[in-house]
Parts: sequence; structure tokens; C-alpha cells
Amino acid sequence: MTTLHAETFSFDRDAPGVLPAGWSSGVTGRGSPKWSVEADASAPSKPNVLKQSGSGTFPWCVRPDASLADGYVEVKFKPLSGREDQAGGLVWRWKDGDNYYVARANALENNVSLTTLYGRVQRAHQGVLRSIAVGEQVRARLVGLRDQAADPSEREKLELLVNRVNVRIQDLRTMEQVDLQESVSINITVSNNIDLADAIERTVTVVRPLMAVGLAIQAALADQKRAIEAVKATQEYAGDLLIANADAIGRQTEEVGNLTQNATIALAKVEEAHRKVMAAIDKADEIRRAGSRTAEEASAKLKEMSAALLPKVEKLEAARNARLEL
Repeated sequence: MTTLHAETFSFDRDAPGVLPAGWSSGVTGRGSPKWSVEADASAPSKPNVLKQSGSGTFPWCVRPDASLADGYVEVKFKPLSGREDQAGGLVWRWKDGDNYYVARANALENNVSLTTLYGRVQRAHQGVLRSIAVGEQVRARLVGLRDQAADPSEREKLELLVNRVNVRIQDLRTMEQVDLQESVSINITVSNNIDLADAIERTVTVVRPLMAVGLAIQAALADQKRAIEAVKATQEYAGDLLIANADAIGRQTEEVGNLTQNATIALAKVEEAHRKVMAAIDKADEIRRAGSRTAEEASAKLKEMSAALLPKVEKLEAARNARLEL
């Protein structure tokens, strides 16, 4: 038996002028937000609403004891003022003022965005840099041990380890480059959003409600179209996968049957197989060494790319922070 439970927060029984009992407030970034229960004739349930009348980069107000699984939440809000943002929405998985998810609707930008805090991207990037530093130290140590090894078997083992470390460093360098490019994209996007908000406020004040509704409808239609295409593609893929599995089982059954009909292997075949196995081993050694060299070259190139991009990322981030502080 499934038990359904619904809970509504209306603030109608809370004292006006102060934060409602059981709620906590603060700001992500800078500012002095002020959350309080106030009377509002347009309240969904009269007479009260929860109002934010201060200022801040990202003011928030949460109920820390709330917990929900396998359900949904919704909120109604009314934007009143704000030069860079007139936004509101929902917070979940809240840990503290710097760690949470938020779905925000912005009346100035006419959009709804689902984001995690930008600081998480920065922390992940620092972890990649630390892993690269450790990897390069390990590689240098292994290369030294390999070059000093007198026993061919021991040297071969160390060569395999060097190859694995080289490939891992290449992956980390690629992650470093991706992180830097993502940082550039985020900073440019934030800057563009600020410019767009300013342009909208200057030029479309009169038709803002119409634009908000129109853009919301277009966004919803686009989301529906992408969802329909995704469902169709998934259904088609599932059908193709079933057919492919059936074909594979048929071929496998036939191959197993053929094997049961020929229980012996001629010596000539065994010798031929032996020669091919030996050749494959030699080829694998050759490919591995070539791969190790390629990984080292790629890692060096990625390191140069990151070194060239990092100053631009820092410049863009400084500009972004400066604009957000305005």
C-alpha cells in the first residue's frame, strides 16, 4: 500500500515582520538579505507571504528539517525589484550556504536554469591538478627504476607501469583542458547573461510580461520536441538491440554446434596458431611502446594548451566576480 502525504507552508499563522519559525536564511556571495513574513493582498493564501526585502548576490531561505524522497515540491513567487536579477525558485539537497542545488526562474532573463554552484567546478579542477602533479612524480620515479633495472623481466614490468601512468596523465591533462574551457564558457555565459538582462530592462520594459510568456512557451515546446525525439530514438535503439541480441545468439549457437562436430585439432593448425600468437605478442609490445610515446607527447601538448589558457580563465573569472559585485 502506498501512503501519500502533502504539506503546505503558507506563513499565514506566523508573526509578521520576522523570519518564520523553523526557517534559516543567508546569502551565497555578498549582501544583506532580509527575509520576513509580511501581509500581501495578492498572497495565494491570505493574508501573509514570505518576503525578501534586502539585497545580496544570491539570498536564500530554507527549512533545514525538511526531507523528501520520491516526491515533488513547488513554490509560487512574485518578483518585485532587482537590477541584475529578479529571480526565485526552489533549493534542494541543501547542506550550507555554499553547497546546494537550485532551480531559479528569472523574470529579467525570461528563463529557468538548473545549476550547481560555480565553486564546485573550481574545486573539481583543483583535484585534477593535484592528481596530475602526483602522476608526474610517479612517472618520473618509475622511469628511473626502469632505466636502472638490469633484469629484463623487471624492466618489462616497469615499462608496463610507465605506459599505464602515461595514459592516465594524458587523461588528466585532457580533464584539465576541459575544466579550463568550461570555466571560460561559464564566465562568458555569466557576462552575456548580465549584458542580456541590461538590454532587456532598457528596451522591453513595456512588453516584458508578453515576452516572458512567449519565451516560456517556446522553451517548453523545444523541451517537448527534444523529449519526443529522445523517446523515439530510445525505442528504436531498444528494438534494434533485441534483434541484434537474437542474431548474436543464433550465430553463437551455430559456432558452438560446429565446435562439437570437430573434437580434434590438427597439429598443423596448432603450429599455425602458435606462430600467430607469437606474432601477436610482438605486435602488442610494439603497439604498447608506441602508445606510451604518444601519451607522453599528448600530455606535453595538453600541458602547453592549459598553460596558455589558464591566464585567460583567471582574467575572465576576475572580470566576472567584479561584475557580480557591482
